[in-house]
Amino acid sequence: MIRAIFLLFLVLFTSHLYSQITQTVRGTVVDNASNLPMAFATVVFLDTDPLIGTTTDDSGNFSI
Repeated sequence: MIRAIFLLFLVLFTSHLYSQITQTVRGTVVDNASNLPMAFATVVFLDTDPLIGTTTDDSGNFSI
């Protein structure tokens, strides 16, 4: 009985860990015409509710 409870706990605990996996999106926003980095531009995922986004730094880099 204790072995069955331990196995159930192990399965439930590991499935919870897999649900917490996150991903990071990184990049640089550049102007199409001049190819220069765009400082403080807004980067947003449009298909999320609520919206997830950030702004670029002074070098055009972002990380979400």
